[in-house]
Amino acid sequence: MKWKAQLEIMLHKLGVKVINNSEEILQLIKNDREISLNLNNISRQISEEGNRDLVLQRNVTQILDSLNREDSALLLGDFYPRIIPDLENKSLSAPWSQVLIANHIRLAIVEDLSTHFRFLQPMNLVQHKISIHQVKDQAVNNIRCISKQLEWDIPQEGVFILERGDGLASAMLLILDEILSIEEAYFAIPSRDSLWVCTSQEELPMFVEKAKHAFNHFPYPLSPNVFSWTPMLSMQFSGRT
Repeated sequence: MKWKAQLEIMLHKLGVKVINNSEEILQLIKNDREISLNLNNISRQISEEGNRDLVLQRNVTQILDSLNREDSALLLGDFYPRIIPDLENKSLSAPWSQVLIANHIRLAIVEDLSTHFRFLQPMNLVQHKISIHQVKDQAVNNIRCISKQLEWDIPQEGVFILERGDGLASAMLLILDEILSIEEAYFAIPSRDSLWVCTSQEELPMFVEKAKHAFNHFPYPLSPNVFSWTPMLSMQFSGRT
């Protein structure tokens, strides 16, 4: 992303503090407001439109609008599932979420607002007059479309590794029964950007150890544990039962 430095300079000149969280995500702060910017979205726009300067200027304008907006919830984008740790959060600003595996992981929803992702909050459902069932259906359909371009790494027979830097890899757990032709397996989600599957009893001990190691070293850790999986589990997670 050769244009990343150019974007950061443009934002600095406008008084926006830029924090590099990762290669794909920037944290942007101004006037006590904060948003996360997904650089993959801008990269896609540049690739599709071809005019880098025009794309960057348009995104900077949208970023400033979001940072200066009194109620950013007026914006509405595409929905995507996001797997998060199962931590107690009783604050009024806590995102909507539901337990998938108690004491381990929860399902939340994020909106893709072109310039950044935002967690869906219960009040957003009221503001937009939509139900959580509608939101979840769209979110699952969106990752279903993305799943058609997935590339699994298979380091050993019976071991499937999916890594993506956009937070969607772990969310593929919701439709795992649709994207891998397996009946029973074990899975691990050591980080937000990872989904590991093991169908081999022989490889399972090493799979467990590697999952623990990944949890301790990968960004956005979720769980060090390995869980058993059947197609019914994914259907329950995604609300298809």
